[in-house]
Amino acid sequence: MVNPKDHDRIVRQFEQRVKLAKRLNCKRLVGLSGNERDDVSHEQQTEYVVQCLKRLAPIAEANEVILVMETLNPLVDHKGFFLCRTDHAQEIIREVGSPHVKQLFDIYHQQITEGNVIRNLRDNIDNIDHFHVADNPGRKEPGTGELNYTNIFQAIVDTGYQDFVALECGHSTGNHEDTLRATLACLA
Repeated sequence: MVNPKDHDRIVRQFEQRVKLAKRLNCKRLVGLSGNERDDVSHEQQTEYVVQCLKRLAPIAEANEVILVMETLNPLVDHKGFFLCRTDHAQEIIREVGSPHVKQLFDIYHQQITEGNVIRNLRDNIDNIDHFHVADNPGRKEPGTGELNYTNIFQAIVDTGYQDFVALECGHSTGNHEDTLRATLACLA
């Protein structure tokens, strides 16, 4: 999305992904900005992302899906990734101005990039439409690291959010059942 030369291809791919999503009854599609460029200013790249999303938004609207833009951490897992902060994602989403373009708030990535997880999710819940869950360090299940998932889950509930919270802890300490038990223990 940071390069307008790719926008036509992205639009075509999105149209194809939306068709598949509809067949699967999937209502959310994850969007990624791409890596930051060193030949164009940060502000210009932001404008390119907005331009691309403004082309994708009508497709999402017409097909009743939501494009959730994921912010990734550039410090550990995704060096050079462009869209990494909540405030930046929210600026872009407000500029696009579509209820079908929102943020995917990945708690693991946001802890690494900016901290203030609960404040950021509370302050921006109107433009967040999906959560990814993993603890830090190590991207393991909730309760294994520095994040207080009992408080985080309660904060999500307190916002009135009633949609998807997805486990994305690929480096779990046990099997899938242990991961689910550890996560459910944080919902007390």
